[in-house]
Amino acid sequence: MNDRRSVRELGKTLWVESKWERRCIIAGALLAVVLLVLPLDYNPSQADRFLTALVTAQASIVGIVFSVSILGIQLVATRYSNRLVTLITSSIAFQRTLLVLGVSIGIDLLLLLQLPVLSPRIIIAGLAIVSGLAIATGITLVQYVETTLERSTPEGLLTAYAGRITPQTYREEVIASRENGGDLHPMHELHSVIMSGLSNGEWATAENGLLEFRKVSMRIIAGLAEEGNLHRSDPASPHYFRIPIEEYLPRVTAQALDDGETDIAQQTVRSIETIAETGLEHYFPLILSPTASGLSQVIRDAPSGQEGDSIRGDCLGVYSRLVVQAAEQPAPSDVRTLLSLYAVQFRKLLRRDREPWVYRHHLEEFFQRTISPAHRETVDQYSQFIAESDIDWNSRTQPRDTDRVAPYDLLFTYRRYSISVVGNILNYYNRNEEWPVNLSTLQEAWTDMIIQAFGTGDYARAVTRSYIDLAYVVCQMEGDSREEWLMELVILQDDDRSQECIDDAFRHAIEQGITPAFEAETQKVTTADEEKWFFNKLMNISHEGMTEYEGWVREFKQDVDERRQLNTG
Repeated sequence: MNDRRSVRELGKTLWVESKWERRCIIAGALLAVVLLVLPLDYNPSQADRFLTALVTAQASIVGIVFSVSILGIQLVATRYSNRLVTLITSSIAFQRTLLVLGVSIGIDLLLLLQLPVLSPRIIIAGLAIVSGLAIATGITLVQYVETTLERSTPEGLLTAYAGRITPQTYREEVIASRENGGDLHPMHELHSVIMSGLSNGEWATAENGLLEFRKVSMRIIAGLAEEGNLHRSDPASPHYFRIPIEEYLPRVTAQALDDGETDIAQQTVRSIETIAETGLEHYFPLILSPTASGLSQVIRDAPSGQEGDSIRGDCLGVYSRLVVQAAEQPAPSDVRTLLSLYAVQFRKLLRRDREPWVYRHHLEEFFQRTISPAHRETVDQYSQFIAESDIDWNSRTQPRDTDRVAPYDLLFTYRRYSISVVGNILNYYNRNEEWPVNLSTLQEAWTDMIIQAFGTGDYARAVTRSYIDLAYVVCQMEGDSREEWLMELVILQDDDRSQECIDDAFRHAIEQGITPAFEAETQKVTTADEEKWFFNKLMNISHEGMTEYEGWVREFKQDVDERRQLNTG
């Protein structure tokens, strides 16, 4: 079936691409018809010499064709893979040239052999036809030489290879590369052109290759979506872009940074984002997993110094924007993978104990431009469902009976990784006695989530309790500076609806203690010079200046109530 389709497509392409050749042949045929009716006379020896010269010239053209082909193959083979070499001999121009030459030489030889037995009029008409074919042969030769020389350049090679990749061929080659270990991924050739450009200092070639890589990926995603081949049930769908995003693009970024080409490295990171966004636009969330892994690899390979910091910042920005975009789709497992690797980057980065200002922008981006907007999107979509849910939102882990239910998965994912990053921040402060994030960032992010959750019953109280727990831990580490933390709740309590929620959250906090999720995370905090659980130290009331959780929460609530009374009075 595929062979038949290929033959039909080849025939159609040859017909479309042979416009001028067809005109020459038709002109020769019309001239032949005219000559058939005219009373012309000729010398047979002249026809014999003409046909012999024509066959000899066209045989020389065949030699030129193969010489040009060999030259093009040598130019490509010295720098690129064997698959790109085939672009020379598999081009439509090559096939069309050989076809026209074969037909023309065949007719020439036939007339030459039949000269003694053919009538003069038939021979005259035949000469007109072969003349038209000869002109068509010259046209095809010129076009073939132009095409081959163009494909011998990196830009022409990129355009030709990108043009031959269709969604169907792409899918077939991906499946073949998985089943046969020796087969390369269909994007490997574009990757090799980019890497060759970087290695040889041909920055324009590398940039053009990267542009074609991005354009082909976007076109393939759109085509596969139209054919219905992006569904999760398709066994090939998880592998469409795993190798290109996890291996090829991170490798390009690392090479560009090694060569000092920060612009190309940044373009590569933007390409990863663009491909992932295109996947999400076509409801292909499976692309998030390789995207998260690819970004993680880029961050891991980035060098120290300003250029490395810039690339790491770009990758963290891509994580942030994709999490928010992915939250709009019911794909919690893919969001979890993306957010998990996003949060892990902060653990790795904060362990380096660099100056606090290095981290502030990225942590603000995580809490205020990632967690908060994604949380808003989920709550807006499922607010009624969340309000009617009867589950323990304060449990340390997500209850099993809620697994694979989109709103539960997403909300527990936001909580898990936001608290995880808070734990990394506490660890940094414990080692350096400086905050790598403005505390107002944490206050505003949690306050926004409380506001978003109002009207969702138990869930809103759980978010408020997380705010209280966060305020407690921070105040105990920094010294009992509750003023800024309590003012956020004072402002919220001006709304009658929120006042009841906050009062209930305080009551549950006093009765039940710190939430298990926060307790588990704070236990991981250790000092820089000793292996001692920070939370055990924190909860030991025998230490000077440390307050028991219940007592602190009571005082905190009292301060909130008093300040509110002053404001309303």
